[in-house]
Amino acid sequence: MSYSRTYSEYLGARRCCNISSAGPQGPQGVPGAGGPIGFQGATGPSGGAQGVTGATGSTGATGATGSQGLQGVTGATGAQGLQGVTGATGSAGLQGVIGATGATGATGSVGMTGATGATGATGSVGITGSQGATGATGAQGATGGSPWIPMNGLGITGGGYTGIGVTGQDVLIYGNLLVTGGIDPIYLALTPQASGPTGFTNPLWVDNSGFLRSDKILLSVGTDTLTLDETSITHSNTTNPLSITSNQNLILDSSSNGGLSLNSGILTTDIGDVNNVGGKNCIIQINPTSDQINLNALNVNSYNYSMPICFTRERSDNFTYNFNGTGVPQTMENVYTTTFAIPAEFVALSPTSYTSSNWKINFALNCYNCTNLGDKGLALYIVFEDQSTNLYTPITYNLNTPYALFQTASSYNGVINSAFQNFNWSDYVDFAGLYGTTSSNLPLNMRLYFAADNAFSCTFSINVSLTRTNVV
Repeated sequence: MSYSRTYSEYLGARRCCNISSAGPQGPQGVPGAGGPIGFQGATGPSGGAQGVTGATGSTGATGATGSQGLQGVTGATGAQGLQGVTGATGSAGLQGVIGATGATGATGSVGMTGATGATGATGSVGITGSQGATGATGAQGATGGSPWIPMNGLGITGGGYTGIGVTGQDVLIYGNLLVTGGIDPIYLALTPQASGPTGFTNPLWVDNSGFLRSDKILLSVGTDTLTLDETSITHSNTTNPLSITSNQNLILDSSSNGGLSLNSGILTTDIGDVNNVGGKNCIIQINPTSDQINLNALNVNSYNYSMPICFTRERSDNFTYNFNGTGVPQTMENVYTTTFAIPAEFVALSPTSYTSSNWKINFALNCYNCTNLGDKGLALYIVFEDQSTNLYTPITYNLNTPYALFQTASSYNGVINSAFQNFNWSDYVDFAGLYGTTSSNLPLNMRLYFAADNAFSCTFSINVSLTRTNVV
């Protein structure tokens, strides 16, 4: 076995540690774990340089374990060489390794102390390594676009699509997504936001209370169905009313499982042609404040029967029957005329159909301070006339069948009046000829015709009521 006389001679005998090639060999040590042995060679005359190379091989922390003696050359010995760079002390330790293998180990631990010097060399080696990593990243980036491939497919709604797509992977977008065509997803999951997005027209979003928000929502297909499986719809705007507009019939149907409740509290509820769009102004108005229902309707129909509405004309006056001749028949004279102003909505407008055109007559005529009491030839009737002089004659009592009677005069004498004569009957009249003639054909005139065997005069009170009725 041969020995080298000096440490320099020892290093010269080992090509991996040759001083002349120490600089270049340092970078080569980076690729392989075995390189650290050569790094120790660098610890020679320019031990610092060799340490630089050793820093590159620091990847093998295991080397630190064998830093004692030649066997520590594998890793930690190199680190000791760096110590040598710091001073001659490090070199001495390495030579001790040559003299005796065991002694070299002890010297090596001294070199560990000098690890501080190795830090500088490590920096330069690190730069070289980062360049290699950059190349590997570039190659993988090229393969990243491969999931997007041309394909054809059918959407959820059945439409056909042609384009590029990705299968079996999620697509993540950390930013805005601009879509100029349709979106055909299985579902949309919207993350709640404190407020709606700005800069968008009519955005669709979910607020922090979980409510779906939008400025406008339109269902434009005639067969659209909006199903609400909730207990309430709340209109929280305290300034503007909630308006539901329909261009056709609006049907509120709860017949399958309950009734219909319209609760307006103390506010008025209007139902019908509220804005007089159809020119009918037909309204049912419920006014809780005044505890009343206002019904603006030309006709109230119940099971095809007219509901009654009544108008009464009351007057007090005088009339005189002149008895313009004798004979049979007696002469009927129009002794009194007064207007009877039934509102045009009930008799003269043109609805689709009035349920009934018949009006019941309740007639009461109380004559007092009469002359010629006990006249046996008394007869009277009334008739109605419109502004076009058309006559509407009652059915029971008329010119041909007047109300005629002979009654014993009463002997009652009141404090103020006496000589009473009373006439009372019920009848009905058909106003069908008035329908559609408009309000210009009103008011009606009520004419009282009277006949007797003698002249007759009196003061009277008259009360006539007309009530829409059904003839059965």
